[in-house]
Amino acid sequence: MSRVLLIPSLLLLALAVLCFALSGGGVRAGAPRTITIANADEIKTLDVGRMSWMADIRTAMALWEGLLAYDPVTVKPVPGTAASWDISPDLRTYTFHLRPEAKWSNGDPVTAADFEFAWKRVLTPATGADYIELLYTIDGAKEYAEALGRGEKPDFSTVAVRAVDAHTLVVRLKFPCSYFLDLCAFPPLFPLNEAAMRPFLLTDSKGVQSYNGIWTRPPHLVTNGPYYLADWKFKEYLLLEPNAHYWDRGNVKTDRLIIKAISDPRAALLAFDSGTVDCLTFVPQQFIEDLLAQKDPEKRRLIHYQPVFGSYYFEFNCTRGPLQDKRVRKALCLAVDRQKIVDDVTRMHQKPLGVIVPPGAIPGYVSPQGLGMDIPEARRLLAEAGYPGGRGLPPLEVLFNNEAIHSQIAMALGQMWKNNLNVDVTYRGIERGSFGPERREAHNFDIARGGWYGDYPDPTTWLDLAKSTNGNNDGRFSSPAYDGLLEAAAKEANPSKRLAILSEAEKLLVTDECPFLPLYQYGDGYMYDDRKISGFDVNVRLLTQLKWIARK
Repeated sequence: MSRVLLIPSLLLLALAVLCFALSGGGVRAGAPRTITIANADEIKTLDVGRMSWMADIRTAMALWEGLLAYDPVTVKPVPGTAASWDISPDLRTYTFHLRPEAKWSNGDPVTAADFEFAWKRVLTPATGADYIELLYTIDGAKEYAEALGRGEKPDFSTVAVRAVDAHTLVVRLKFPCSYFLDLCAFPPLFPLNEAAMRPFLLTDSKGVQSYNGIWTRPPHLVTNGPYYLADWKFKEYLLLEPNAHYWDRGNVKTDRLIIKAISDPRAALLAFDSGTVDCLTFVPQQFIEDLLAQKDPEKRRLIHYQPVFGSYYFEFNCTRGPLQDKRVRKALCLAVDRQKIVDDVTRMHQKPLGVIVPPGAIPGYVSPQGLGMDIPEARRLLAEAGYPGGRGLPPLEVLFNNEAIHSQIAMALGQMWKNNLNVDVTYRGIERGSFGPERREAHNFDIARGGWYGDYPDPTTWLDLAKSTNGNNDGRFSSPAYDGLLEAAAKEANPSKRLAILSEAEKLLVTDECPFLPLYQYGDGYMYDDRKISGFDVNVRLLTQLKWIARK
């Protein structure tokens, strides 16, 4: 190459390298070890008492640490802030021994009282915790929360959670709970630094206390996990840096962890390909088939994809018009060809589901037989409900977050309902940020896209979604018979009998009441180069522990 051509080429190369470094895509020698992660969703809240979205939960597990943590590969509970624990012979009393060296990001010691305070706050209805019922396994917890809900002023001493001393927490359960240790690693049971939150305490005219949400923003947020929140630029990024006071600081290998949201799949792939982003916490749905079909082994190794601990479904608003009638809901379920959806729409060979708990996901749990496609029965039920041949049934609106895959599935369902039942459907696709509030808070839908990843290894992580009092019951389904089965299961000490009761509850849910239309078991995963990044393990529950992420 002549020198005349070489100089411009070198200048262009230098400019490209400079732009790449400035964009966060490169790490210069001697520069902080930075890793940039992109989610498909914005972080909705860093209030561990209120969160329920996967991106929020993953971030919370980098900022906080519970009594226990999750093993990054097996997802089994391992020691966290508690170095050890004892369990009574009747499997109801847990005594946790906290590490004396555990500290908050401001240097305060982490104490048993911090857990007691946080759990009390989750049980306070004014907090608005979606996962409040996870704590109902504790003796007296449900009664305490319900009394507060009635406007009473119960004494928290009625709840069997005791900070015996600074480093000893004793918890007494109402009944044995095989997954309680797993819950102790989950964000709603994380501790909170009450002293750091105190300046943001609010009290209304009725004496009800809550907190100004600014406590979750830097520099106010005080956490006890491997990282602390150094910066949060709204709709741009979160910057996490190592917590110098974390008891296991030596195992935190990344100096700057940047978390972004890129909702557009094409933009996400471009950011990943350019090196601006090191890891995607999702594989863009509309490109998965092409990505997995790559023959180049170097490209295929960037995709870490597998069946996971989750179900994709649509949810009926059980308080809205004709969908209040379970015969209409069941008819709609029976008129759907799930196999056709996974073969022709998603094209990722997911396992079609007629149940809500993925079969085989829970050891010892026997799934009921779900509904298949039965068009004659669907038509009979619709006629019995007063809509023969679909006549008289108003158009049903299907709500979904506006991404290609959800739109395509919604339209496929609408076409099946039109062809098989003569039911008309309209579609409303909205952006991701508005979708959650519209479905969860306003309940403004007839039929809405839904999906759930199991939070702990028990059928109730899905079955509780349909409990009448559950904060995640977006379709407002209510059945005394169903609630009664869940209550009976909670009281059953024999593990096999308990699972049998839960199987009966799921059968009632998916073959009779039908508040959900299950479609398939999720396949999901991440995109990253495992030759460059370690510790970003994809596990079946997608509960990746960012503590362990590092550059190789």
